[in-house]
Amino acid sequence: MTFILERFINRRADCIEKDLGLPKGFCWTLIKGDDGIADLLIAGIAPNMAERFAEYVKKEECLRIIRARPEIKQLRKAKKLYHRLIAEGILSEDMKWMPDAAGGPITVIRLPYQRFSDHIIARHLLARHLDTTSEKTIRRSFYANAPLGKLFCFQHPNFPNYKMEGWAEALIVEFPERVKRILPKEKRELFFYLPKSRQNLAAYHDAFVDGLFWRSGNSISHQTDRIVGAFFWQRNEYVRSRIIEAMIAVATKPGHPYNAARLYLNLEKPQMPDRDLQWSEHLRKRSGDSTVERLIRWFESRVPRLLTKDSALNHIIILSLILTTTDRVIRDRATRVLVLLGERFPSALFRHTERTLSFNDPYVPERMLAACYGVSMSLWADKKAESFHRALPGFARTLAKKIFIPGGEFLTQHTLMREYALGVTNLARECQPGCIASKYIKYLKPPFSGVPDPFPDQTEISHEACEDGDYAIHMDFGNYTIGHLVPDRNNYDMKHPGYKKIRRKIEWRIGNLGYTKKKFEHIDQLISRESFWREQGDYGKIDRYGKKYSLIAYFEMYGILKARGLLPDYRQAERTSDCDIDPSFPIRPPEWRPPFSELFPKKYSGEVDWLRDGPNPNYEHLMQLDEINGVRGPWVMLDGYIQELEPNTKREVFTFLRGLMLDEADIPTIETRLADVDHPGSGLPNRGEDHYTFAGEVPWSTQFAADIRIKSGKLRRYTEEAFPISISIQKRRRIKRAWKQVYETLGAIPKMGLVATIASENENVQLENRLNELQAAVEAANARLPDGERLTIKELFWEIPTEAEIESGYKNITVRKIIPGIKVETISWRHSWESYHAKVNDFSGFIFPSPKICELLSLVAYHRSIELIDKFSRQATVYRESANRESPKFELLYLRKDLLDKYLHSVNRKLIWVVWGEREFHYEVLERIRRKPDVAAIFQSHKQIYKHLIRYYTR
Repeated sequence: MTFILERFINRRADCIEKDLGLPKGFCWTLIKGDDGIADLLIAGIAPNMAERFAEYVKKEECLRIIRARPEIKQLRKAKKLYHRLIAEGILSEDMKWMPDAAGGPITVIRLPYQRFSDHIIARHLLARHLDTTSEKTIRRSFYANAPLGKLFCFQHPNFPNYKMEGWAEALIVEFPERVKRILPKEKRELFFYLPKSRQNLAAYHDAFVDGLFWRSGNSISHQTDRIVGAFFWQRNEYVRSRIIEAMIAVATKPGHPYNAARLYLNLEKPQMPDRDLQWSEHLRKRSGDSTVERLIRWFESRVPRLLTKDSALNHIIILSLILTTTDRVIRDRATRVLVLLGERFPSALFRHTERTLSFNDPYVPERMLAACYGVSMSLWADKKAESFHRALPGFARTLAKKIFIPGGEFLTQHTLMREYALGVTNLARECQPGCIASKYIKYLKPPFSGVPDPFPDQTEISHEACEDGDYAIHMDFGNYTIGHLVPDRNNYDMKHPGYKKIRRKIEWRIGNLGYTKKKFEHIDQLISRESFWREQGDYGKIDRYGKKYSLIAYFEMYGILKARGLLPDYRQAERTSDCDIDPSFPIRPPEWRPPFSELFPKKYSGEVDWLRDGPNPNYEHLMQLDEINGVRGPWVMLDGYIQELEPNTKREVFTFLRGLMLDEADIPTIETRLADVDHPGSGLPNRGEDHYTFAGEVPWSTQFAADIRIKSGKLRRYTEEAFPISISIQKRRRIKRAWKQVYETLGAIPKMGLVATIASENENVQLENRLNELQAAVEAANARLPDGERLTIKELFWEIPTEAEIESGYKNITVRKIIPGIKVETISWRHSWESYHAKVNDFSGFIFPSPKICELLSLVAYHRSIELIDKFSRQATVYRESANRESPKFELLYLRKDLLDKYLHSVNRKLIWVVWGEREFHYEVLERIRRKPDVAAIFQSHKQIYKHLIRYYTR
């Protein structure tokens, strides 16, 4: 450990030694001590402190120690060296306050980096005062009247702690090395050589824990384990938290006895509730500078280039243990770091994930599988990722065997675990067809017949078995989350038979997992009280433990219902909306500013002048570009949106550049329809979008564009109508004969509004009489006529004919007729992942080429990029969006020209752009002026809208 201090001092002292003509290493020897000088008080600064049992040296004593060297005899040179040592930070000058009787404050010298310095002093103390003749003499060295024993005496009998904590810590660390030739390895913990009266764990705690990270692996023994265990499962939160922090820090050392594998082994054994109450609670309460935070921040900034596979595996194990937490942000960040490490070391991630399948907290294997799926989505299309392609098939076979095939060790209905595992196996089969034997493929599809139902029959569940589960489920989770599993149920219908059956099973499972009100009530109440200010402060959400256990049971129930086709129809094909993260963690593309031309050079006399006569932006120069950000094309825009703002006047222009494909013969028609329509936005079809598709699943997965796939998963052609026309047509409808009979009976047919009939409080008697007369007349007429001539309730209130219409036998009506629009193919698809699920998934809302384009051109994504490559690994698409909220705002999607031409030729269609937008003002101004009559008239006549059509010509 002192090697670090030695390097620091030698590096700082090099120029001093050269300037003063001193031998190399002179300053280090001055501090640690010169073995050639018998008098320890002048042999060195550290020996002086050790001999005097003081953490400082007076300035005068320091100068005397310097002058004891033959190289420096003159006081002037000694002072010069002293000041240089202070200036370089090799020594630290301080003031020590002494009583006036003792001379008042004095200038003292301390060593830098106290922890390192303490170890130099500890070595001197042990060398001078520890008698290693035998075990008996070692024990005697720590008696209360012995120099070493005095360091372990308590300052106060009621508050046991050591006066010189740093020295005690250093002695605990150095002791095993000093006695290794005398004592067996299993008996080298200093605590057990203190007198019985001073074997106090409370006093020993801080010094032991602070030094644990610095201990060599050889110093760890069964005695050390006993002390660690005593602290780890302490009721005292401070004691437990300190030892956990120390153990996490030590676990980062791959070769250490307390490495990550040992920590995992210790945390794997307890039941989930016991571990949550100790370990997960520590993670929840961690500080901003905790070891966990520092570890994650370190890897978030970069994965070190020289990181070894063993070290990566060690850190993967630590990160997997963080996944038990209910703190969503740290859990999501740990998952993302697992993906980053897995991209570099896929076999290490896969190897440990296999082990976590047996972990008794489903939160861990779920997120480990998510990380594996994230890595697989990132690397499967990269032909150069050799280590990944070697590891993937074997890992996929393991997942199939253990999770899906009958007899597997870890069969599960957990919908997220199943989807992540299926995603990995599907990609493995893409990369290496046949890696999973064909006879097992049937088990990888619904209804997953090899996986048993973990829930007992409803009739076998007692009321007592559901009490804790019922407490864990709060109103919103019970009504909305669980309620969504039940077809044909209304909100807050807690008596729905299907709902009651499903909820009862979930309640049972929550208790089965180990959740009890007694254990978690107080903690969950604290978490609930803190949740408001955490979310207000943007710290992220922390779930109650009741929510954690509820989610596990919910995902298992969701998996069963989905496999059996029992979910509501609209949910059956989609991924559950309660999935937490997108494990592909898409990367934002590079920043780029398109070459915009000046849009606001002219001054306008007023708002109306700008809205009516302002410029129509011209972005044709952006439709085709030779290169973007240095990436060679040429590139052709598929879709775009641009918004520009003039800051001073708050004038604003937005423009849509919608790419559409259609038959060439339809282009004149759509051009005419565009010219005739007032507002083009209402006539253009919406682009398709996905809400719960991972970015890395585009475009290979059936989760991508699931709405336009047939049952087999194949894409159907996605065309919609552009600019349908609605027209009004006058028609004559024959009046039912019943109307004439009612008219003849009553003389006139009373007109009564439905609301007045039901709700009026005035003239109730009169209304009732009129209604009774009408009802009697209608019933009499209907009784004499066939069904087609009878009146309905709707007709009585809304379609009463006039006397003239009854006489003529016909009623004039207006109907709307829709003239079909032009069949077009939208050529972009939006990834609309809902980022509220996880703060780490803060990049969404971007667009891809349409599913058919991706399929026909064999486009794929890799390395977490949202920009696709072709089958030759050349970049096929470019997506760019504005980097901040400043004007101009834009999002632009491009496809490589040769690929676009190939697609157009294959489908025998043409590409056009419908360009339209509006001149307007920033909302702050618009709210103020929109009610002005002349401004309102502009908007009502759509004079602020501009529109035109551009054709794409292949060359």
